[in-house]
Amino acid sequence: MATAVTEVETHLPSPPSDQRAEPLQRHVATALSFLLLMTAGQYVVTKELADIFDPDAYGLVQIVFQIGMLAPMLFGLQLTAGLRYYAAQARTGRPQLQTDRVLGVTLALSVWLHAAMALVLILAAGPLAHLYDRAEFAGALRIVAPFLIAVALLNVLQAVLNAQKRFVVSCAQLVSRVLAPPAGALVAGWISRGSAQAAALGYGLGLVAVVLLWVWPMRRRLRFDFRVAEDRALISSLMRYSLPVYAGELVKAGLRPLLVMLVGLIALQEAGFVQIAITTVAPGFIIAFSLRIVAVPLIAERSSRAERRAMADVLVRWHNLMLLPVVLVLAVAGPGFIRWYYKPEFHQAARYLPLLLIMLAGNSTVRIISHVLMGLGHPSAYAKMVGVVVLVAVPGMVWSTVTGGSPATVLWWLIAGWMAGGVIALWLVIKHRVGIRWLQTYFQPIGLAFAAALPILIAQRLAPSALWAIVPFAVAVYAFGAYRLASLDSRSPIAASLR
Repeated sequence: MATAVTEVETHLPSPPSDQRAEPLQRHVATALSFLLLMTAGQYVVTKELADIFDPDAYGLVQIVFQIGMLAPMLFGLQLTAGLRYYAAQARTGRPQLQTDRVLGVTLALSVWLHAAMALVLILAAGPLAHLYDRAEFAGALRIVAPFLIAVALLNVLQAVLNAQKRFVVSCAQLVSRVLAPPAGALVAGWISRGSAQAAALGYGLGLVAVVLLWVWPMRRRLRFDFRVAEDRALISSLMRYSLPVYAGELVKAGLRPLLVMLVGLIALQEAGFVQIAITTVAPGFIIAFSLRIVAVPLIAERSSRAERRAMADVLVRWHNLMLLPVVLVLAVAGPGFIRWYYKPEFHQAARYLPLLLIMLAGNSTVRIISHVLMGLGHPSAYAKMVGVVVLVAVPGMVWSTVTGGSPATVLWWLIAGWMAGGVIALWLVIKHRVGIRWLQTYFQPIGLAFAAALPILIAQRLAPSALWAIVPFAVAVYAFGAYRLASLDSRSPIAASLR
């Protein structure tokens, strides 16, 4: 009998016969292209929502959306991480468990957990509305809560697609699930002339549309196994791999929604300002994601330790070479972009950009190294890394909110957590002998970025009229240097085996 994973594969184009010949560049470029499209869509939707609502109402809507992101992460237990691992094993011909059973149990258990989440949110809506001192908050959260069950289906489908290296389909699904709900909220908010409850209904209908688009055509291939109680050994195996990942994903993806929610308790409009600033620096965050989405299967499927370490070094180096110029551009042009793109009531969002860019350095380091370590078979190291982030960031963020601190103070605590996590990440790289070549992978990209940025900074100070000539020159210098650094691997015997 064909497994469920095999059936999913028959629905999509067949993989190349030689899996090892699939180029890394293609996977990263595919993921990055879709993510850039998603970011452009987020820029448009964020601006249009800000135009519909006043700052306080916009902050309220964003808090509801952030709860809609955080709650599924909190209740989902990242069971799809275990599914992704076993599906990748099946793809390489080394299955450890029957993947049809893993898929069925994961899907059923995820749906039950998300149903429990919806009930908890409905019951908690009243107390949360009291905390934020906005009566309409309760109705908006109760409307959106049942729709969040759909996230369970989408997460399972994306895990299977990623494990099978169906990155085009996976990224397309991700783009639609990120953009469709807020787009639905935008349409409903426009029709209702700024109703938060209507926006919540539109958000939920957007999720339903994504399920109908992606999950419904594959409904016969995604099997539910409701006999969860009979599969305790399988669930235990899933949990052994998923729980360390759960801790990491909850921290990495959950801290930003938590930041918006806590800042909203201090001043509701500041939640909207912070979210606009986060959206502005989104290109920096997607750099790590474009590599993270391909890291685990691309590393795990390598047949030898030397090849896995070489692939890990390539991924981390590409991450650094791609991230640094984005950070520099956002630092220079970000504040002006906000003042040009958003209406004057939201221009205060620009003051959060420098802090978010500092946070981005630690955040991206933890993100890429954590998934490299997962691909190398060290999921517990992943949990240790992000545990440090939690211990530093969350108590400080909550304490600052309770004691009436400023939104910037809350953000500084988050920065401290990610910086501490970044230090632990680098230490774990050394401990587990990942094979990172520090000079080429870290020091040379940083030096190259500063060398390219220095002429621009000097021109800004001494001769602004010359920027039209200096900027293309600096871009060319960085592009040539990045190409040379990325090409160093082509001369090594290990890298030759990766192509």
